[in-house]
Order: sequence, then structure tokens, then C-alpha cells
Amino acid sequence: MAVTALIKFVQGVLVGADGQALFGAVGAPVVASNVSNSGVTRWVWTMLDVPPGSAVPTGVISDGPTPTLTFTPDVEHSYFARLDAFDSSGRTAFDRRVFAVKNAAGRWRPPAGAQGPALNFGGQARGWAPGQEPYLASVDGLWVVGPRGRVYSFPGELATPGAAATAVAVADPQAVFDTFPAGLAADAIVLGTAADGTDRARFALSALFKVAAGGAITQDGTTDVTYTRASAGAGTWAATIDTSTGFVRLVVTGEAARDVRWSGVLQVSGRGV
Repeated sequence: MAVTALIKFVQGVLVGADGQALFGAVGAPVVASNVSNSGVTRWVWTMLDVPPGSAVPTGVISDGPTPTLTFTPDVEHSYFARLDAFDSSGRTAFDRRVFAVKNAAGRWRPPAGAQGPALNFGGQARGWAPGQEPYLASVDGLWVVGPRGRVYSFPGELATPGAAATAVAVADPQAVFDTFPAGLAADAIVLGTAADGTDRARFALSALFKVAAGGAITQDGTTDVTYTRASAGAGTWAATIDTSTGFVRLVVTGEAARDVRWSGVLQVSGRGV
């Protein structure tokens, strides 16, 4: 009869499912065991990877008659364990699973060497995707802060050669949220500088919106310009947040016959229901 290897994690009262990765906490011992030791005479436990800064050793931890692996997570993120189980005839089976600790933001970093089955937290079958997607999205300015919450930053820059209102940054709420209706707070900071360096202005703005399932956006009240600083020659420059095109936009207005260079960021924070 062939031996089997299937790792199960237990951390105190937290008991993982058979053959599933498990989320836990820093500071409490974790015991990894084989779900069935029928016919097994030798257990080789290897810690394949640990988070940077962890004192948990890597490599072969035990090789012989010890059927369990015990380690204490000391930093957040992923601990990648492997079990090789042998019978008396040398037949073998192996399993690899990840025990992970989420950080304060609810995110975790999967080990690069782990494949899909080793990362099946809660039975999910998408491998490293649930762990990495929030980090990859942050490169584009998106922070997923909960099941329905989002914070998204849209940086932008442009030059206005005249007094026409022009969008520095644009947010599409339909691309940001997946549950509606969504309450959306928009905040922006933008700096304008005359191309000849003689004048400059800074604006801080905030606005509140509701986004319906069909994409319609309605604003509560008007946009507040909460903080403005301008040199003497920039007194006519302006900035606002609007939805005139069906998107949330950071819009600036320069000065006729004058080249103004703008850079800013529009941040939208919201939650669906």
C-alpha cells in the first residue's frame, strides 16, 4: 500500500483543513503534521522558504521518526513547508503547503517558489493571485482595503497654453469598484508652475459623490478648495473636481496666452454596499 503525504497546520485553537494552506498569527507555535501516517516510517520535514527577517531556519529541519514539524512565525508573510513521507520499502510521497501571516493591511506575500496547490487558502485554486494582485494593483495606484473598499490614486501632468479648463487626472469609478451603489470621496493636490518660472499655485481639493450601478455619478454639494497658495501673478488660476464627462476629473484652468505646467494626483476612496 502506497504511503500518502498531506500537510495539516494547527496553531493553538486554529485548526486548518486537511491539505490546505492556512492563515495564522505571529508569535504562537505552528504544528504541521501528515493527515495519514499509515505505513509511514520516516518523515523528512523541510522549510523551503520563510519571510525576510525571520529567524525560522530553512532547509531540512528533521529527517527520521519525528512525524511533525513545529515552528513559530516571527514576522508576517509566508512560511513554505515540505513533507516527504517514506515507508519501510523506500516508497515515498510528498506535499508542500504554505502557512502565512497577513500584515496590518490584510495583505500577504506568497513565496515565489510555491505553486497553486501549496497556496490553496480556504480551498481557493488561484495560486498566488489573491496574494499578489493587491501588490501589483498598487503599482497602478490601487489599494484594495477590504472586500468592498478601494483607494485609488491617479497621478497626472500636463501643460495649459491658455485659459481652457483641462483635466490633469481622470478616474473611472466603474473600473475602481465592483459593488454598487458606491460612496466615493475624491481628494486632490495639484501644483501649477509658469513655464518661465515666475509664478506658481497649489490647490488642495475634496468632493463627495455617489456612483450608481449603471455608472451615473451624482455629487453631494460642491467641490471644496480646502487649501490654496498662489504667487501674485497666479491669482486667476483655478482647480476643481468635476464629473462633467461621466468620470471623476481633476480639472485645472491656467491663464490666457501663458504656458502653465501642472502636476497633481487625484485620489478616490470609496466603498460599495
